[in-house]
Amino acid sequence: MNGCDSTVNVSLQFYPPAMGNYTPVLCTGGSVTVGGTVFNQGNPSGSVVIPNGSVNGCDSTVQVSLQFAPPAQGSFSATLCPGETLNIGGTIFTQTNPSGSVVLPQSSYLGCDSTVQVALSFYPAASSTIDDQYCTGGSITVNGTVYDEANPSGTEIIQGSSANGCDSTVFVNLTFGSSVIVSLDPTLCPDEVLVVDGTTYSANNPTGSVTFPNGSYLGCDSTVNVSLSFYPDAVGNITEILQSGGSIVVNGTVYNEQNPSGTEIFVGGSYTGCDSTVVVNLIFEGEEMVGIVEVSSPLCHFGGDGVITLTGVQGGSPPFVVALNGGNSAPVVTFPVVFDNLTFGFHTLTIIDALGNIVTQEIFMPDAPELQLDMGSSLAVPLGNSVVLSAGTASQIATWAWSPPDYLDCTDCPTPLCTPLNDIVYTLAVTDENGCTAEGELSVLVEKLVQVYVPSAFSPNNDGINDELTVFAGPQVDKIKVFQIFSRWGELVHELYNFSPNDLQLGWNGNFNEKALDPAVFAWFAEVVFLDGTVHLFKGNVTLVK
Repeated sequence: MNGCDSTVNVSLQFYPPAMGNYTPVLCTGGSVTVGGTVFNQGNPSGSVVIPNGSVNGCDSTVQVSLQFAPPAQGSFSATLCPGETLNIGGTIFTQTNPSGSVVLPQSSYLGCDSTVQVALSFYPAASSTIDDQYCTGGSITVNGTVYDEANPSGTEIIQGSSANGCDSTVFVNLTFGSSVIVSLDPTLCPDEVLVVDGTTYSANNPTGSVTFPNGSYLGCDSTVNVSLSFYPDAVGNITEILQSGGSIVVNGTVYNEQNPSGTEIFVGGSYTGCDSTVVVNLIFEGEEMVGIVEVSSPLCHFGGDGVITLTGVQGGSPPFVVALNGGNSAPVVTFPVVFDNLTFGFHTLTIIDALGNIVTQEIFMPDAPELQLDMGSSLAVPLGNSVVLSAGTASQIATWAWSPPDYLDCTDCPTPLCTPLNDIVYTLAVTDENGCTAEGELSVLVEKLVQVYVPSAFSPNNDGINDELTVFAGPQVDKIKVFQIFSRWGELVHELYNFSPNDLQLGWNGNFNEKALDPAVFAWFAEVVFLDGTVHLFKGNVTLVK
């Protein structure tokens, strides 16, 4: 201060370095920021200088060294019943989503996230089918539900009844019949008979029906429809001209002048295995003049195309003049002489020889068998079903004509398929290979059964079983005109118009206003249109279960 020099003795002291260590344990994927530097699994350690960070205002240095806890992972596997679900960490696992990973936040013992690998398996669905035929009036009870002709089919869920404790499903589909009908239509030899349950069937009584009460294996009646056909008569002729004193042997019988004619039966001798008949008629020279003829019957019953053929004349002196039935006579130049366009019955042949001798012969022409149709009296068919029409005959039929054409798939075939809506009488006109005709009638009676079914319960839980409710019906139903479902308070929750039955894709899924309804009992109403145009009303209750 007085202008002289001053001396300052300087002596500094220094704070020790401010050093620290930071070694936390973090969860996998965790991070920490120290002095603006981010440390994580990719950058787990290092030094960070924190300006003025010490208590005396100096810089401090932090040595960071992170540690990470190992991942917390686990697995869960289980076998569930079909349709069951499992909720793990908010994720729903089902048969369509049986496996996956679920992260459970902060659930490990260190407070880190844990990961669970889920793998579910499901027991196979336990189901069986009752698909039997019962007699008319029969029934069976399944799970408390009676199945009969009014309720022939349905699905029953039996809870906890399978071997693994899951629910089992029984599908019921019954059919009913009043009788078992079989046909017995053999071809017999002309004189054979068939006895069925004490009734004799023959050429004079070729058709009929015999019912055996309780005769089927189901205990129902069995009916045998008998329709016999017969092989044609196997008849041959032996007509020969022999010298006086001559003879022939036929089937062990000697034919001569003392025994010139007769009939021989050859047992089993025809190509069908039936007996054959040979008519023997010998002519001896020096006898009275006689015409040798062959007779061909008309092709059709009561027909007019029969033929008598004069193949020669035994005895007499040629040339000859012949006439049939007193008609115009004509000289015979050569044999044979044919008389045609004849009907069955007796015909008179007149022969005159060159010496004026006159003989007459009565010739009998048999009639052709009548073309017959066996159509039965009537057929019964449930509405909506089809039946095959047919007619039994022993002839080879060339043309068929069914009328009227209503409900038939063809009118010119032997067995048209008939799908009737109402009772109808059909007429069949046939022509055989010879041009012969016949007609017959057959009544088809329509049984208008009512087969409509709506389940009494359904479970719309998206398990693929009984999830939708619709109207089920037999083939006699054309469409469902109206189907409405009401809550217990009378609120309309579902309606559908003019749709086909048995279609689950058109069924109600238990939702109303796009919201799943709680379990409850609902009332339903249906107007059903049948194939014959009639409309029937049905109603009932259904329980929604989950």
